[in-house]
Order: sequence, then C-alpha cells, then structure tokens
Amino acid sequence: MLPVVLPVVLLAGCTGGEGAAPTGPGPLAVDGPTVADLPAPEADVCRDLLADLPATLEGQQRRDVADPDVLAAAWGDPAIVLRCGGPPPRGLERDSECVLVDDVAWFFRGNDLVDPQGPEVVFSVVKRLVVVEVTRAASYGPPAEVLADLSGPVAATVPARGRCV
Repeated sequence: MLPVVLPVVLLAGCTGGEGAAPTGPGPLAVDGPTVADLPAPEADVCRDLLADLPATLEGQQRRDVADPDVLAAAWGDPAIVLRCGGPPPRGLERDSECVLVDDVAWFFRGNDLVDPQGPEVVFSVVKRLVVVEVTRAASYGPPAEVLADLSGPVAATVPARGRCV
C-alpha cells in the first residue's frame, strides 16, 4: 500500500491550492497616468504598449500593478517600473541630446547614462506620441539591456513624432 500512498502524498504537496504562498513579489502600487487622464488615442497607444511588453526584463519577472487603471508595468524587486503617457521628463529641452536605440529616442536625466547620481536611474522615451518613462535601481548596472528589450515594443506601438538631435 505504501507505493500507492506516497505518490498521492507527493502530488498533494506539489499543488498550489488555496493558501499557497506567492512565488514572487505581489502587486506593486504605482503612481502614474490613468486611462481617464489621457485622450483616447494616447490611452489606446499606452494600452497597446503595455500588452506588447516582455514577460521578463533584465532577468526580472513581470509583476502586477495594483491599480489596473494606471498605465504602467513593473518587473522584479527592486521594481523596474514603466509608466506610459506622463509629462515630458524634467530637464528635457528642445535641443537635448538623446540616445537612439532601434529607432527609439531615449532621454536620460543628467549623467545617469554613464554615472548614476542616486539610487534610481530614470530614462524616458521622447519624440513619440506619448512619453514613456522607466525607473529602475542604479544597482541593476548599465541600461543597455533594458533599452534594447523595451525599444522593440515602443517602436511597434508608439508612433514617432520627431528625431533625436
């Protein structure tokens, strides 16, 4: 009888069932634009972008955003957060330099591209119908991978509105 009982006991121990502990970080509270904050065309573009984003970013699994009306996505812990549809980034001027990755213009605050000055690095997609802002811990290191992974979905879903200087 033992050979029959043991597999059943092992199977019962492997199922999630009610009360199972979460396997990753829970939903993240994110401040950001909501569907109601944007005109319909911009909100639609943001929804399309969010639907097209990767399941993993810099080796971090995508996680839920607590408020489904906020036009944002998050990965990992510490969280990498993408917000869609916000205001232009602070410090952006008409002649500001930007980094072009796969035809997507990225703007960095200050010298954050090469020497992060704080615990977070903030970079934004500019020259598109909507601004897309990404915030991540400086401890993740250089942003080349995240820029490459996000540029494809941005280029595919957010219409261009100009070029880098």
